[in-house]
Amino acid sequence: HRGSEAPIYDWFGKKVIWVEANPKIYFDLEINIKKYINQKSFCYLITDKTGENYDFNISNNDAASSSIYEFGELSVGNKNLWPNKKPLKFLDKINLNSITIDDLIEKNDINIKLYDHWVMDLQGAELLALKGAKKSLADCKSISIEVSDGEVYKEGPNYMEIINFLDANNLKPTGKINSKHTNLLFLRK
Repeated sequence: HRGSEAPIYDWFGKKVIWVEANPKIYFDLEINIKKYINQKSFCYLITDKTGENYDFNISNNDAASSSIYEFGELSVGNKNLWPNKKPLKFLDKINLNSITIDDLIEKNDINIKLYDHWVMDLQGAELLALKGAKKSLADCKSISIEVSDGEVYKEGPNYMEIINFLDANNLKPTGKINSKHTNLLFLRK
């Protein structure tokens, strides 16, 4: 999003690659991480295909829930996980071209071995991103990924689909999902 975790990563001395799809938010991200020499950012929509056009829905919560997917019943329906917050809705839609993680890394000549911990929060597109990282994922030692047990985003993956995909790539969850929508840490075994 806007790189609010940048000072923490800097304190730990971590090299970081930020990827933000929304060009308006990306502008703020660039400004917010500019002073951190080990952090760089790219403006791309990450999916499992390069060169595909997607409608990217811009959400009303500072664009934090923007996605290629529509909101599901756990976001806006009767089973809303956040009933006491301002109701989520999409305010706008922009058209974006996609890129895979593997192609992003190759195109920008990134040594992925220097980035062995991944954090993914892609508003329902996490599994698409993983499918587009077949080569790069081999160098990932750990990954924190947002998972859902239910439809936070229509057509978004259920947590078991992500667990099964990562398991097939020798990344195992460190725990169990403890709510309908949470982050889960995976480690290479």
